[in-house]
Amino acid sequence: MDFFLEKIFKFDQKQYILCLILIGFLIFFPTFFNGFVWDDEEQIVNNQAVHSLANLPSFFIGSTFNSGGNNSMEGLYYKPLMPTTFAFIYSIFGSSAFFFHLFQVILHILNSILVFLTLQYFLEGNQEKKSFLISLLPKQESIKINSMLFPFILSLFFLLHPINTETVAYISAYQDILFFFFGIVALVLLIKFEEKSNSRLLQKLYKNETLVFFYTFLLLLLSILSKETGALFWGIILLFVVFYKKTSKFNWLAGLVFLPLVYAFLRFAIAKVYFVKHDLMPIMRISFIQRLYTLPKVIFYYLKTLVFPKDLAISQHWVILQPDFLNFYLPLIIILLFFFGLTLYLIHLIKQQDKNWKEFLFFYLWFLIGIIIHSQIIALDMTVAERWFYFPFVGLLGMLGLIIYKYQKKITKK
Repeated sequence: MDFFLEKIFKFDQKQYILCLILIGFLIFFPTFFNGFVWDDEEQIVNNQAVHSLANLPSFFIGSTFNSGGNNSMEGLYYKPLMPTTFAFIYSIFGSSAFFFHLFQVILHILNSILVFLTLQYFLEGNQEKKSFLISLLPKQESIKINSMLFPFILSLFFLLHPINTETVAYISAYQDILFFFFGIVALVLLIKFEEKSNSRLLQKLYKNETLVFFYTFLLLLLSILSKETGALFWGIILLFVVFYKKTSKFNWLAGLVFLPLVYAFLRFAIAKVYFVKHDLMPIMRISFIQRLYTLPKVIFYYLKTLVFPKDLAISQHWVILQPDFLNFYLPLIIILLFFFGLTLYLIHLIKQQDKNWKEFLFFYLWFLIGIIIHSQIIALDMTVAERWFYFPFVGLLGMLGLIIYKYQKKITKK
């Protein structure tokens, strides 16, 4: 056991990535044999449009649902890359759910690797040469902690946590896997540019900052075209530019302003898919005040599920019509204490002039924008959904990693 732990401490980046790949396939292998369920029927099985790549142009001038057997699609949302993905898989592999699940798992593993690279950038510089984790080994004096170990552990948590099961195993959740993939690739691309990566593959690209901007812009557009929530990565890239971009900061900010305009043109002028109010779900039928009554329990649900992932469900439509202690005041107290604690810790870092306050703020804002957009301030089509935590999860992991590093230093000095 000690030998095994010692080896893990000394892994290089490629070995950690290989571990994520192997563990990911091992854990999610059983999902390959699941069939189509629920929305999968109307998104894929009965949706004639995605059965042929000849219909590819129609995906960008409509929505995503089967409209009664013809080659047009209807719905309330504009995410053309999801049916495009379905069409490619269906055209190559046919109607077997196996390959849809396979590529969904592959994308989740890739996302976990990209989370690892992102966390490595933000956390690696904070790693002490000797970590309290070394206390697990008898020969402490001969071991130096690998600075990539904590980013690996956190990304492994992202890879395997049950709260992400719906995102990985439910085919109609491809949109969440896709928007996250394109968005975090854009972020990693920008990170590697700022690092002046030595990668041979990226050397030519990084000689031309205009080209880097173009690919970042394109990836962000692909993220939003996968799911509207991809706009959150637009916000994350803006934050990164403001916090970490060393040169051409204004040019990047000015250029990124055009992204919402391009998306609006495609959605409203080309596809004519407008924002339409509907009352299909209970959360949409209640008043704004009642949604505010529901909000504390919504946020508490995600935090509780993160700690105690029990009774996961794909369709949850509960609402809180009147405040009571158990469903309103108790969740409200808990989430207020949670956010108060995080804010107090951030203020503490700023007052101490801690070098990591900016990184903590970056991940705090990542978590906040991800959780607020799904808190029912704007009515969504479900009360809660585990797949909606896929994005804010990374913000929470980043904060957790920074807190661990902070207190690791105190432990190792003793």
